[in-house]
Amino acid sequence: MYKVEYQLNQLCNMSTEDGEIIDAVAQSDEYAIFKTDCVMDMIDFKWDMFAAKIHYVGMVVHIVYCVYLLIYVKTTFLDKDEIMKDDIVPMHAVKKDHVDMRKAR
Repeated sequence: MYKVEYQLNQLCNMSTEDGEIIDAVAQSDEYAIFKTDCVMDMIDFKWDMFAAKIHYVGMVVHIVYCVYLLIYVKTTFLDKDEIMKDDIVPMHAVKKDHVDMRKAR
């Protein structure tokens, strides 16, 4: 014979006349309430149904932005020609088709 244990979560069936249960939990000073099975189930449900997707999309957008920024900095500032010894202008700014534009004037 096996013993089967069920947990019935009736938080969804509660009346909202006096306010939402999540607001009451959020405004409570009792931190132990967050360790109860009902509140943990409610938070897990809300995370899985709503918040996880939003945060994962935000994370992907942030990672793509960081990669783009790194590529931009590398190509714009790090992959340029050396500055000539006597000049303050980088060589890629004064050379066009391997011709020094300063001498072509």
